Amino acid sequence: DHARAAEREVGHLRESEKDSRQKADFVAFQLQELRDAGLSRGEDLTLAAEKAMLQSAESRLQLAEGTRAGLDDEGGALPMLRGLLQKMRAGAGLDSKFELIRAALERAVAEAEDAAQSLSRYVDAIDLDPARFEQVQERLSLLADLRRKYGSTVEEMLEKLSHLERESQVLHSFEERLTEVQARLATAYSELELLGLKLSELRAKAAKLFAKTVTDELSDLRMSGAHFTIALESRGKLNEWTATG
Repeated sequence: DHARAAEREVGHLRESEKDSRQKADFVAFQLQELRDAGLSRGEDLTLAAEKAMLQSAESRLQLAEGTRAGLDDEGGALPMLRGLLQKMRAGAGLDSKFELIRAALERAVAEAEDAAQSLSRYVDAIDLDPARFEQVQERLSLLADLRRKYGSTVEEMLEKLSHLERESQVLHSFEERLTEVQARLATAYSELELLGLKLSELRAKAAKLFAKTVTDELSDLRMSGAHFTIALESRGKLNEWTATG
């Protein structure tokens, strides 16, 4: 009974074995592709923002430098404001009504100087890096390729990766189950073969005894030349056995 049950289970498992192995191969391919990508949460958004900044670097540089020059270079706003401030300082000594204008110009010059310094720092910080732009573009191209297969965002791709890992475990357990049942079936076959050998030995002994008894009875019936024998055929393979032996 145990052998028959194991045979049935092996049969069911083997029926779905081909499909399961094909699916396992496909899942393994997808897992490898996603793992090789080394995805990080939110990187698609971060890279898109970085790409936009790298693309606009030259335009931003020109804009910032042009504005700084308009403030600080000769003929710019700052030299003009400083000249006007000097006049109002002199005017304030002549008429106190100029004092409010002088104070306003003082603030304007200070703010314009701060703006010019900020623009200078901004210009110095801009990095025109074609190599980095190429790296970002290549990474975004890879994500675009993965997006067509696994999800519209990196978050969805990582969720798909987790799902595939769980599915891979289930498919792997199928292989383990098939191996386990096949081993159990082999054990059951071995036990049956041993029982069969013992049964064959008992049958051979019984046949020999029965044949001697019949031969003796034939001799008593004045058929002393007659011999009764029983021929037993050995079937060594389990699949050749029948219900009657």
